Amino acid sequence: NASATLAQIVFDRAHPDIAVACSPFTGVFVSKIGGPWKSLEPFLPKPLPAVVSVAIANDSVYCGSEGRGIFRVTHYLSILP
Repeated sequence: NASATLAQIVFDRAHPDIAVACSPFTGVFVSKIGGPWKSLEPFLPKPLPAVVSVAIANDSVYCGSEGRGIFRVTHYLSILP
């Protein structure tokens, strides 16, 4: 199933229970381990870029896209329960 392709998953070194995953087909998601995945789509430009890589630094998630550059999502932990 191409729409379920996972491009990358990373963990926050400062918060080891936090993971961020991306797919070029479905977007970028964040979760506390064992909890639900929350979409970071509201923080990304429209139309949604094909995100193929992610990194975490401090309180930001950096999303690398195919042909549209790098996007920074700040304070991503605020959307978690």
